[in-house]
This record gives sequence, C-alpha cells and structure tokens, in this order.
Amino acid sequence: MIHLPAEQLANLHRLAPEVVLCVFGIVIMFADPFVSAANRKVLGWLGFCGALGALASVHMAARFPGRAYSNLINVDHFSIFVHVVVIGAVALAILGSLDYLDQEGIQRGETGRGVPARPLGERAYPLDGLEQVLAFLAAQRFAEEVLGVMMLWLGILTVAGIVFMPELMVVLAPGFAEIPAKFALAVRLTRITFPYLMLICLTAAFASVLNGLHRFAAAAAAFLVRNFPPARIFMGDVGSVPLGFLAGALGLIGWNDGVWPLWFPLLVFAPFVCDATLTLLKRLARGERAWQAHREHYYQRLVRMGFGHRGAALIEYAAMLGCAAAAVYANGRGISVQVAVIGASIVILGGIAVWVDLRWSRFVRESGIAA
Repeated sequence: MIHLPAEQLANLHRLAPEVVLCVFGIVIMFADPFVSAANRKVLGWLGFCGALGALASVHMAARFPGRAYSNLINVDHFSIFVHVVVIGAVALAILGSLDYLDQEGIQRGETGRGVPARPLGERAYPLDGLEQVLAFLAAQRFAEEVLGVMMLWLGILTVAGIVFMPELMVVLAPGFAEIPAKFALAVRLTRITFPYLMLICLTAAFASVLNGLHRFAAAAAAFLVRNFPPARIFMGDVGSVPLGFLAGALGLIGWNDGVWPLWFPLLVFAPFVCDATLTLLKRLARGERAWQAHREHYYQRLVRMGFGHRGAALIEYAAMLGCAAAAVYANGRGISVQVAVIGASIVILGGIAVWVDLRWSRFVRESGIAA
C-alpha cells in the first residue's frame, strides 16, 4: 500500500482538477472495452462531464493558493488561469468530437468562450536586448537536451511498439483478434504509422519552445503547409472550436496585460468574426434554428460557387493577412489612425460580403439549386 504523508494529504485539495480528471479518465479507460460502437458517444459525454467537473473544481483549488504535493506544484493565479484555458479547450474539443459521433449529423453532411482570470507572473510581451539573447541561448540549450532525451526514450518506445505490435494490438483492439486477416492488416498498418508518434512528440516539444519565445508563426507554419488544400489533416470542430477559444483567450490576455487594445484581436480575426456574425444574424432574421448545421458561411458559399477549397482558402488568407497587417500598423498610433483603419477594414470586409452575396444570388438563379 502506498503511504502518503499527512502534509501531502492535507494539500491534495489544491490538486482537485487533476484528481477529477484522473478519476474520470480511469472510469472511461475501464468502461471502454465494455461499450459497444453504437454507444461510444456515452464515453464522450462522460469525458465532457469530467472536463466540466475539473473546471468546477478549479474554484476549490483557487481558494487554497500555495504549494502542494511536496512543493512540486505551485497553485497561484497564473496556474489557475492555465487550468481554465487548457481544461476549457479540452472540453470544447470533446464537445466537437461528439458532433462527429452523431451518425445522423454525418449523414446530413454536417461538416469559446473563455473567462480568463487575471494572469500573474511572466510578462506577455517580447524580451529585449540582453534578456532576449539569454532567453534564446537558454531555449537552444533546453531544445538540445529535450532532443537528446526524447529521441532516446521515444526511439526505444517506437522500436518496442513496432516489435511487440501484435501484443499491443490485442490490448488496443481486442476484437480484431477474432478476424485474423483484419488483425494482421491492423498490425501491419500500425507498424508503418507508429514512428509518427516519435516525430509528432518532437514537433510539439520544439513548437512549445518557439511559442515560449513568442515565435508563434514559425510553430504554426509547418501545420499550415500540411493543411493547405488538398489538406492532409482535417481537424473539424475538434480542433477549430478549441483553437477559436484559445485565440479569444490569448486576445484577452494581451488586452489585460496592456500589450494591445481590445479592438486589436477583433481586427486580426475580423474575417472569421464577420463571417460567423453575419451568417448567424441572417439565419436568425429568417427564423432558422441557429444551432442546426448548415452550409451558409461565406467561405462555404465560395466553395459551392466553384472557387474550390484552394481558392476559398487563398481568399481567406488574403483577408486575414490584410486585417492582421492593418491591426499591427494601427496599434500604438493615434486614435484617429486607429478609427480610420478600423473603419476602412469594416468597409472592405462589408464590400467582400456584398460581392459574395450578389454572386451567390446569381449562382442560385442560374443553377437552380436550393440556397
């Protein structure tokens, strides 16, 4: 039996979110082999409830700031904020995945909200001078150490996984063993793809280093190359909803820390904000149910009118780049410049929306398809 000292037990309430997540994770892990494919959605809802429970338990941890578990974990305002953002993103990812488990929604072709606390600790603006040099040197040293350690252990794990894949497949998919041909194919394909685990772990580690040095574009560029049409990675709501939530949370962080005004993140993401807002308002004006799946977003209409996914993506990239450049230019300048830039951006985006609406109306008349 594992014995925990009294002082560690007294501080376990500071780890309430982790305890809740572990409990729900263990329950899901043990229930998974006994849940049929038709009822798989139950596990998703159980995970979503676990994430909500962890979010609720953050309140308990916030009431007892300090160190916990032999001083290994420090519970302060910043760690509470990180818990809210990360667990909230996980909850939204689970909620997005549930949409794809809805077989009726899939047959129809159906393809956040953050309340961040006031962050304390590290400043959110780039370092200057000697501090930046020291930060880069420290990051380089850390990356080299991570590369060495992770390459060793991930290499061992990868080789072991490839060698013992038949035994591992019995644990991962026990039902496959009943069909020898299916089991052999699963083993062969998993052996081919298993090294991806090592590569994606290394990519995530180095991306986190780049993000820590405020080099966000470099960390995202690799994924953008793989996701440009024809896309090789499709996230759907599982990825897009948490990313939108994190973008909103980071925008509020920068505003809260005085890095940029509140309009800055709204202007950067204006193409998506305007698309979603206008589409929602138009559907509400027609008396439609806003929560039902649809294909009426402006980017979806561009695809349906013949621009294709590549053409629609290029138009969105251009709009996003233009709005981001305008926001960077206006940030820190006089109020008159800011108002002029914001007004010009709204006029341009409004003109694009009107152009798409007119082309769509003509396309519907000529093709005779349902709007």
